[in-house]
Amino acid sequence: MYWEEYESDEHPYQDRLAILRRIRERVNWDSVEERRDLLDRFDPVISDWKGRLPDLRGILRKEEIDWLLSESTRHSYDEKHDRGKRFIGFVARSGYEDEPEVDEDGKPISRLATALHRLPRIHEPGAQIVLDLFRVYSRYDVNYTDSETGLTHFHVACKFDQENVVSGFLERGQHPDCLPSTSCSVVVDPPLHLALRRKHARVSELLLRGGADPNLSNEDGWTPLHVICNRDDDDELAKLFFELNDDIHRTVQVDALDNKGRTPLQWAATSLLPDLVDVLLDRGADLANFVFPTENHFHERFEDWRYHDWNYFQLRVASGLLACAERFERRGYELSRSDVLTIMKLCNVHGVFRRPVYFQEFWYNDESLSTLKEIKMRDNDPSPSLYDLIRLRGKEQEKLLAYMDYFKFARAEIRLDSHVSSCNLHLCEIMMRGFCRRWALDSFVQLTRYRLPILCCDMIVDRLMNQDLCNIYLATTQVV
Repeated sequence: MYWEEYESDEHPYQDRLAILRRIRERVNWDSVEERRDLLDRFDPVISDWKGRLPDLRGILRKEEIDWLLSESTRHSYDEKHDRGKRFIGFVARSGYEDEPEVDEDGKPISRLATALHRLPRIHEPGAQIVLDLFRVYSRYDVNYTDSETGLTHFHVACKFDQENVVSGFLERGQHPDCLPSTSCSVVVDPPLHLALRRKHARVSELLLRGGADPNLSNEDGWTPLHVICNRDDDDELAKLFFELNDDIHRTVQVDALDNKGRTPLQWAATSLLPDLVDVLLDRGADLANFVFPTENHFHERFEDWRYHDWNYFQLRVASGLLACAERFERRGYELSRSDVLTIMKLCNVHGVFRRPVYFQEFWYNDESLSTLKEIKMRDNDPSPSLYDLIRLRGKEQEKLLAYMDYFKFARAEIRLDSHVSSCNLHLCEIMMRGFCRRWALDSFVQLTRYRLPILCCDMIVDRLMNQDLCNIYLATTQVV
């Protein structure tokens, strides 16, 4: 009914304004359903609005605009999300800016849950929505706080990389750690944790230079370094974090323990981040008292990846495990039989030893795989191609590449159409070969009760698949 009043694009400004007013007047604000319906009624009027924009204060009260903006963020990926996005953008373009209520002393009241507080509940709200809402809630002297969670506009700005907003708050005296009130039922992560989790390097720098505590822990006992070690990317973030703290003369606690007694180094290992392992060890992480993560610890971390669609998941797991173990061994750590058992069991559980269909025939006889000659296994030149690698046999394959070469290849996510699965598993077989043989040989000798010469055992082991070698090791090893 409301749409019939607005059938033409030619309505002048006053007519459009009158339509918006009539739509609002027909809504019983006490009814939540009618309030929600209001956004549907507004949408066709504002979606193609041209020319001069209205002063929304003449149509809606402040609390009504606040509610409608929050309601506009309720949906993530459907047509109602688009409707909400249009309304938020319309309010921002209209020039509407929030004016906070004041107390008896004339000071702004900051206890208010706004649309910005809802954004962290949305998987990915979109950069434009965040920008538009901060245009509406543009006051840096009022850090609106959700009284239930302790989440503030400052937290939201740090999480969504709003560098100018973060700067504005800090310049107006906002403390960078933004500690929540003890009355909050939920404890929100410190702003620095939120920025580092998403690798917002510039925002993180603003916070640290503004006085943020580089060792402040969250509810789980995680310091900023724990957060860095729980990311999926083995990038330069840790190095930048240490260098920045060096520059401002702040000491980072490299061996801080979280509530489960785990150090950043242990989390870096379970996150399969070998370069980060090296950075932590270079910075003095304690390897003398290091305890290799347990199988359950790894499973907890891998559970976070269950929604990732990685083409080379098995290769990523196997190469990450072995590359991290290799970094520890280079620094003097000796893998125990229990540590090796953990690695073997993880690889077994996650299908690393699974044999692809038509294994030999597919990889050694299919001439159509000549297209793989263009795929390099390393960035540097000369580098073996994927085709070169799979055509080699035995120990020639094993010596050609390092664990990190496989790890980087797996993370590159090169698409090979129907060949991906076979490629993934075949590369696992090549890469794991030396490790499995190294640890299974003694177990095999033990199973034969030392009746066969070592050279004979070595020849037999050399002909077995990695799954067989894993089973041999598992058969003779018990968790201490």
